[in-house]
Amino acid sequence: MRDLTALRADLPAVARLGYLNTGTAGPMPAPAAYAMRQAITEDEDRGRISGKRFMKIDEMITACRARLAALVGAAPDQVALTSGTVDGLSLVLERMTFAPGARLLTSDLEHPAALDLLEAFAARHGLTVERVALQDAPDAEVRPRLEAAMDRPAIALLMLSHVGYACGRVLPLAEIAAAARARAVPLLVDGAQAAGALALDLPALGVDFYAWPGQKWLMGPEGAGALYVASEARALLAGAGPLPETAAALQRGTLAKPIWAGMEAALAWRAAQGSEAELTAATAAQARAMRAALADIPGLSLAPEGGPSGLVSLAMAGREAGAVLRALGQARLAARDVPGAYPVRLSCGFFTSPEEIAATARTLSELSAEAPA
Repeated sequence: MRDLTALRADLPAVARLGYLNTGTAGPMPAPAAYAMRQAITEDEDRGRISGKRFMKIDEMITACRARLAALVGAAPDQVALTSGTVDGLSLVLERMTFAPGARLLTSDLEHPAALDLLEAFAARHGLTVERVALQDAPDAEVRPRLEAAMDRPAIALLMLSHVGYACGRVLPLAEIAAAARARAVPLLVDGAQAAGALALDLPALGVDFYAWPGQKWLMGPEGAGALYVASEARALLAGAGPLPETAAALQRGTLAKPIWAGMEAALAWRAAQGSEAELTAATAAQARAMRAALADIPGLSLAPEGGPSGLVSLAMAGREAGAVLRALGQARLAARDVPGAYPVRLSCGFFTSPEEIAATARTLSELSAEAPA
């Protein structure tokens, strides 16, 4: 992997604050921001109607799709470009056919935006959404709980997050996919906290559909994302139209040139920093280092480590999340609040520095030593 000081020099935002909120939106590399500005300037100066412009956009989109596919071990024709995770999830839901009264399974680890999408879709189509309790389930119980739920009548879909957005728990996706496949239950995955944080091989995992965003761990612009469709799962998407020949046929609307110029540049920058194995291993290592630095702070408790994600969630006795976040903010450390028993979430990326980890530990130690207001 490239030298930490050198790669951080390409991330202007990390020079002004400790960037511990990549799980919301990662720091944008300077080359990505430059590519977006150049795209806008070109359109301003030259107009937006030349054949050469559209040819260049097609080339850029093709390159971007190839990079996104390679990131998850897929072929380019298995990937559709989207505006983000929810757009990818909705593309699948809207193209599937469900029998009246069918039941859609999900869990209590899901992001509110994904849950809102699923609940609204179910209400429109006379379906039922059931949540399986996984938040506090021991690892050994995750698959049995899901299997028991899938064995009930009329289960038509399982939609899960690969990584819980609030706690960072990594679900055993290959095991879950095998159980779903054995029951002919399609598996739709929210990969918002996984793509770019975990090393992924989606065909090997055996999932049917997997949606992810560009702005989080891939550090691109908002408004870009991708959807993986397993080749054997395309047949499930003929309900609202003809069977798509490739995943790309699912794309809708115009792909905005500045956004995708930024996304392609962000992915190119990422590839120049190291291999996916190196970058995702570094992300996990930084999260482990953060956990170790915080482990002995009095009154501070950490969410159980649920796998190699970059998320570290915590609670401090006698302190609401807002008080903890204000203390971190005063030290120029950016984190966020989340629901649940561990309401402060830190995101550690491959670019996180030892100094940021030390500053976080120091700030929380000082807060712990203060009398509550």
